[in-house]
Amino acid sequence: MILPVDDEIDALLRQGAEWNAQGRGDEAMSCYVRALQCRPNHPETLFRVGEILLRARDFSRAEGLLSFAAQQRPTHAPSWLAWGDALRGLKRFDEALACFRHGESLDSANREAKIRVGAALGETGHPEEGLERLNALLGEDPEWSEIHLPLAAAHGKARRLTLAQAHLRAFRLLSAWSGPDFWEDEEDSDLYFFHREEALEADRERRQVPVTVFLKETRLCYYDGEPHPDDPPTVIGVPLARLSETLAESPLRFPRRVIWRGLDRAQLVRGLTAAARIEAAAALQERRAQALAPACYGAVPRFVPGEPLRVMGFTSRHTTVMQYASRSLLQAFARLGCQTLLTREENEREQWAMHHHMARYAAFAPHVMVSINHARHAWLPRETFHVTWWQDEMDELTSGAAIPWRERDLVYSLDPGLDRWLIQSGAPRVERQGFCIDAGVFHPPVPGTERRRKVVFVGVTHAHMVENPAEEVVRRRLLARLEAGEAVDWAVFHALERETGVPARRIHWDLIPVREAAVHWLCQCADLIDVEIYGRGWEEDPVVRPFFKGPLPHGAAVADLYRHSRFALVPHPYDLQSQRLAEAAACGCIPVVFDCRSLAAPPHWEDHCLWFRTREELRRVLQAGEVPAADPVGVAAGRTYDVFARRILAEIHQRLGWTEAIQ
Repeated sequence: MILPVDDEIDALLRQGAEWNAQGRGDEAMSCYVRALQCRPNHPETLFRVGEILLRARDFSRAEGLLSFAAQQRPTHAPSWLAWGDALRGLKRFDEALACFRHGESLDSANREAKIRVGAALGETGHPEEGLERLNALLGEDPEWSEIHLPLAAAHGKARRLTLAQAHLRAFRLLSAWSGPDFWEDEEDSDLYFFHREEALEADRERRQVPVTVFLKETRLCYYDGEPHPDDPPTVIGVPLARLSETLAESPLRFPRRVIWRGLDRAQLVRGLTAAARIEAAAALQERRAQALAPACYGAVPRFVPGEPLRVMGFTSRHTTVMQYASRSLLQAFARLGCQTLLTREENEREQWAMHHHMARYAAFAPHVMVSINHARHAWLPRETFHVTWWQDEMDELTSGAAIPWRERDLVYSLDPGLDRWLIQSGAPRVERQGFCIDAGVFHPPVPGTERRRKVVFVGVTHAHMVENPAEEVVRRRLLARLEAGEAVDWAVFHALERETGVPARRIHWDLIPVREAAVHWLCQCADLIDVEIYGRGWEEDPVVRPFFKGPLPHGAAVADLYRHSRFALVPHPYDLQSQRLAEAAACGCIPVVFDCRSLAAPPHWEDHCLWFRTREELRRVLQAGEVPAADPVGVAAGRTYDVFARRILAEIHQRLGWTEAIQ
């Protein structure tokens, strides 16, 4: 019997729906294709095919079919929502939002439509309006699992990661979803529990969590309750009712994940409330800083000839170079007779906010403020001198925004690349200042000290800098050039930018694998000479792991290593003024340097170092056991923090019209 066309289409659609429900998409598609052969523009069939294409993420083909289906059935809300999904997949967010709004207008009770509108608002530049809509839906039913995933995504885009994780956790618990985590895993975060016993149990693992990309510390485990006298230092009681205020005032690191187990509404609301209060603590800290600004601006120093200047700097113990540079420069000022104050976290549990530093500033009222890699000085009195020493391309500098420089700003830059950003930001005058060394720590050994015939390297791996597949392609291409002894310069960076889309500036600063390549080559020379690698991250590298000795505290421990070693590897891709080179040379250790003289600003120290560009050249240098023509100590001459501090004080004295000599 031959069925009428409409009946045949209906039968095919029913069969397709059954196949689809069983996860047999290919069979379902064959039914829909046969239906379209009966009637090519049948809206319901086009809608069904479009849905399958959406699941396959074939957004371009899906959009063509679903746009036709929706326009043929202007009152069919699901078609408009599906068309919006396809447009969203194509990143045509404004058009997607229009489709979602139309679908919502057709079916005002459709919660899926409301979710789509809320999510799309965030993608079209209205994130707070989108969150307001999504949170309204959450208030109607916190146990509705589907609302939590778009809320997690919306908070994630706004960098409110604690709330994002809380909503992702709610979605996991309510839907039994086992998909991938979007952000850091529970094991890699400081945590907030609702029961002290759970916090104590988690603390017993003594897990290390990342505080920065370079540094890990013991995890902090918070719990909802008053502090208990028997709590270990890494278990901290904070009642939920006072969570925001306590965290805002505390110098301790915030918890970043809220852990709860139950599925009932009370537990769910409690978990989301804790996450929201943790996020609110950051906003409270900003308000604390704003409230302290008048006190800081009012801390006007009096400059009296003959009286010591007060010099202040602030830094973080979670940095490496910036922390030690700040400390060493302040120590140099103290040796020159200044009163000094360096503010930073007191232990590894802490992570200070701006208001912690500002409170100490207001009490100290310094004549001179020293900052490395930032110009946050809007709250400084105009009488205060502000020294900014730029060592890296920070977002504040490269954003393109003008920096409100002050008359008493002294601006120093490490290299010409940073000069360009500073001039673009409006800096009136930029002075050159390379890395310094602490001559009291980094100096030659006493006569008779034995040097072992070994080569050492101290530094972190940069392998973690790669953030996406395009950057991985860049690293592989550059590594191949290095292995072949070919040039790695700006012409290459620009060519890679055209090929991969990765900015040449990003390649230059972060992706050149000279350090990793040179350390690998060095480890492959272990049959010629003893090899020791110190720093962080190398334990994950199978080539380096046998020679990795762990982290080494900067300062006396590093200097002692250099004084007892014959050679030090210095693998910088484009700079010969690096702190590592100066410190090793100051200790009389022979620098074995990656030859970047074609890119590096002078001086080049040709006679003070040994040079290599390839694995074979490094092997020949170490096998020959050569010595440079000139004493390596000459590399460090005049590059001390004391010299830099004198230079700063001389400039300040000149501006003040003081004539007395600097002690």
